[in-house]
Amino acid sequence: MSQSSHGEAPVYLGPKAGKPVQKPGDFIFLREAAFPVRVIVNGDPVTMEAGEKRRFDRSLGNPNIPAFDTFEIENTANFAQRVVFVVGTGDYEKIIVSGEMSVSAFVKTATMGEALSLPMKLEREVGIESLAEQTFTTGTVVWDGGDNDIPGEGACVWWDGKFHTFDEDGMRRAFSPTSAAGVYDSETTWFEPSGDLLGGTITPDGWVYMRGLNNLYRMHISESQPTEIAVPGDNFLGWQGGISGGMHYYQGRIYTLNRFEDITSCDLEGGDWRVETNASVSGELTGFGDLLWNGANQVFKISPSGVVERRADLDRIVVTQGVFSGDGLYQAKIQSGYGYRVCEASTVTTYGQLYVQPVGEAARRKVITLFEKPLTYPYAGETAVVRDWIEDILGGAGYLDFLTKYRYDAGPYEKEIGAGTESFALRGLSVDPFPVLDGATVSIELLPEFFG
Repeated sequence: MSQSSHGEAPVYLGPKAGKPVQKPGDFIFLREAAFPVRVIVNGDPVTMEAGEKRRFDRSLGNPNIPAFDTFEIENTANFAQRVVFVVGTGDYEKIIVSGEMSVSAFVKTATMGEALSLPMKLEREVGIESLAEQTFTTGTVVWDGGDNDIPGEGACVWWDGKFHTFDEDGMRRAFSPTSAAGVYDSETTWFEPSGDLLGGTITPDGWVYMRGLNNLYRMHISESQPTEIAVPGDNFLGWQGGISGGMHYYQGRIYTLNRFEDITSCDLEGGDWRVETNASVSGELTGFGDLLWNGANQVFKISPSGVVERRADLDRIVVTQGVFSGDGLYQAKIQSGYGYRVCEASTVTTYGQLYVQPVGEAARRKVITLFEKPLTYPYAGETAVVRDWIEDILGGAGYLDFLTKYRYDAGPYEKEIGAGTESFALRGLSVDPFPVLDGATVSIELLPEFFG
């Protein structure tokens, strides 16, 4: 009787991506896969689904050597997925019943396998603030702090409808585009770290990050004294020949510039530092969403996988070295002899605002500015707006492998769409723009892992 040995080979595959697998054997058993994969052994391709096994003949001239040393796998799907192979010599028997009945309430996903958590339910009230058009022009001043002798901006962030600055005179200041001219909404003290500060940013849960020449600091917006985070070496921050500063938060990472004019980034613990790409020009880094601007108004885009790339096709003029408001329409900038000013960030026409809020809690309302004319229709004296409301509620895309169900009120009908005990991504489902009446409720069920 021939001896057999085998081992598992879990592999993570990006959309339409391939990888080599360094495992010798005579057979390949595809134990787990959300979507079919293409397997290439000794140059011969075959498509496999979960539960399938393929045997490969050894060479007649070398019967003691496994049929293959390596093989390649390719993802056939437009979604990332985790696949698990069993690879080995001899033979391997495993029974998988396709279409098996499952009594588990846990959700199977395309990228995480079976989720550790059960879905949570979110209910949000959505509606229309305004559908009026408004034109903005880059650099137009809408608020001026007056001829205030501010010794220098340490850091500026946008939080809860206001710009908050942490200045080098030991004062914190707050103001907004609608503040009274020449008046700060508040001025309080804070414990400024020694040395120059060259920018700041804030996370969605209120953690403020600031940077010095070669230092990184963090404190919560509710606190007044930052703590220092160690930075490895001097190649990720630094200053040389001009200001290289500014900071931007996006999806769990902090982006800034170093002394070589590179865009660099780190995680929220000040680790996993990376040099992303060269920004080609000194000056402060400015960011909004997944876009970054250098001092020459050149745009860089952060991909869903975290790769930063130059995108000349997205170039547009903004108020450089200025921090954006939450809707991207305004920027705060300190100007010599004038203190702070709030300017319109870019030349653009908006088409109104929508809102999202917990049901009945207007104080927690989030306003969404429309940069394209929305699709609407009247019904029973009200207005329905057609769009991807789930993306609005969750604050971004990339939710399909966490979503299990959603329900909405379109006016003439109510509709509920679910994926059972699988994620939308695993089932190959998408979310098309859908209509919701002004003031109606959208219900979502999704895995809490979406929020990290």
